[in-house]
Amino acid sequence: MSHPKQNTVGKKFNLKIEILDSSMVDNIPSEENIEKWISESFQFINNENKPKNNKMELSLKTVSSNEIQKLNKQYRGKDKTTNVLSFPSKSKDSKYWPESPRYHLGDIVICPEIIEMEAKRQKKEINFHWCHIVIHGFLHLFGFDHVSDSNAKEMELLEKKICIYLGFSDPYLQNLSDKH
Repeated sequence: MSHPKQNTVGKKFNLKIEILDSSMVDNIPSEENIEKWISESFQFINNENKPKNNKMELSLKTVSSNEIQKLNKQYRGKDKTTNVLSFPSKSKDSKYWPESPRYHLGDIVICPEIIEMEAKRQKKEINFHWCHIVIHGFLHLFGFDHVSDSNAKEMELLEKKICIYLGFSDPYLQNLSDKH
C-alpha cells in the first residue's frame, strides 16, 4: 500500500489518493475500499465546500499509536492517542486554484491499532469502523468538525448518510457515548 492510485468519480471529478502504510498492521482495508469510501463520500460534500478544480489529491497514512500520539500532541496539544487526524490544505485557496496542477485537499493520518481496539470495544465489524473513520477524516478536510454541538450534529448526520449509502449502518447507533 505505498503507491498512488487514481479514481475518477462522475464525469468531471478526478481524485488521486496516495495511501502510505507505516503501521505494519495487517487489518488495513484494501486500497480499493478506501478509495471507494472517499470517492463516494465526495458527492455528499455541498458545493460551497468543494474545490473549483476537479483534479484533486489527498494522502492517507497509517501510523502506530505512538506516532499518532506524538502528532496529536504536536498539532492539537493533546497528549493522547486518537483514531484519526486530518490536516486540511487551506480551503480558501481551493476556490482560486487553477485547473492544473492537482489541488491537494490535505492529509489523513489513521492509527489501525486504535481502530481495531475501538471496533472490538464497540462491537463493530472492523471494515465498518474503518469506513466510518476514513469518512470522518475526509470530512475534516472540508472544514467539518465536532467542536460545538451544532457542528458535531451536522458532521454526524453526514457521516450517517454516507455510511448508510455505502451499505453500512448508522455508526452512532451502536455506541452513542463514544465520540471521535
